[in-house]
Amino acid sequence: ASVPSPAADVPAVAAESAAKSASAAPPPAPGSVQWVFSAKGESWLELRNNQNAVIWSGTLKQGDVQRVDSPLPVRVVVGRAQVVNVTLRGQPFDLVPHTQVTVARFEVKE
Repeated sequence: ASVPSPAADVPAVAAESAAKSASAAPPPAPGSVQWVFSAKGESWLELRNNQNAVIWSGTLKQGDVQRVDSPLPVRVVVGRAQVVNVTLRGQPFDLVPHTQVTVARFEVKE
């Protein structure tokens, strides 16, 4: 009977630790906040800093999760806001008060 060598288990352990580190988001840089956008359908996002420069812009498909660290203040536009869940600093952020028709527009200053 052959006995598997301990080295055979190393790739599984390395893959498992790599998966754990990939899922643990690093803390945002000082002076910035972390957003998490989770799409339940197709949507688009744009985040701009106070100089109107784009921090992040792109589309999300159903099931996509986008993490963005942004400095404050930041202006955010979310297209098809009804299909996007947002967290800011780990807390749910309600898009409803900021949504007109299907687009949410708001600014976070602090």
